[in-house]
Amino acid sequence: IEHQSSINQNMPVRLLMYIGRIYEKILTTENIYRKKLIKIPKPEFIVLYNGEEKQPDMFKLRLSDAFIEAEVPASLELEATVYNINAGRNMEMMKNSKSLSDYAAFVGKVREYLHAGFELEDALNKTIQYCIDHDIMKEYLNRNGSEVYNMLMAEFNIEEARKVWIEEAREEGLEEGLEQGIEQGIELGLEQGIEQGIEQGIEQGREESSLKAIEAAVIIIKKWRASLTEAMESVQLDPKYRDHVIAELNKQGIVYTL
Repeated sequence: IEHQSSINQNMPVRLLMYIGRIYEKILTTENIYRKKLIKIPKPEFIVLYNGEEKQPDMFKLRLSDAFIEAEVPASLELEATVYNINAGRNMEMMKNSKSLSDYAAFVGKVREYLHAGFELEDALNKTIQYCIDHDIMKEYLNRNGSEVYNMLMAEFNIEEARKVWIEEAREEGLEEGLEQGIEQGIELGLEQGIEQGIEQGIEQGREESSLKAIEAAVIIIKKWRASLTEAMESVQLDPKYRDHVIAELNKQGIVYTL
């Protein structure tokens, strides 16, 4: 089961990699070369979605959608079922799970206060008190209210920060690239220069976005002691930048080796 606040179309590929690692731990090298069939657990892939972008109650993500030769029947398939667990969605499922229903109500209440103009800190405090008063996760919040508060402060701040720095990087890259393109356009022809500036701006925006994502991942690891994988996934950083994050950690005196 994966929990996502944004839909990641690459989730089937990630789940394929996860289940492969699990089977590697279950099976030994000697076992897989035996003639007798070895029984393995049947996997089921579920994604719980609670983001703000509108999504249906349930839909499927399929590995085959990522194949280049999409029109050719595939020999390999992995299907993940995505359930929308926002408040008011999948009511039948919510009736069968108070924990899930309470969680959806909690997150929905936080967003309600945020949309009403409250600062994050006030919104979380008001939500925790509201839920305790209305028997929503009451026992858990009474025991772990401060931990829930700290965790959600980090999660919501990271989510908002990600939106801001990605947008800023895109805008800054486009602006600088366009300016450069216009200058080149004076010599090479205005139309051609602007086109080149747009291309360079987009590329520069991507590079800036990746650099800021690396910085954010390092902060998450240092401040909240997240694993390398958790930190990179939380800021949606491409796995190819794994070594860059490790190098930055080592530069800051944190020895991190694979």
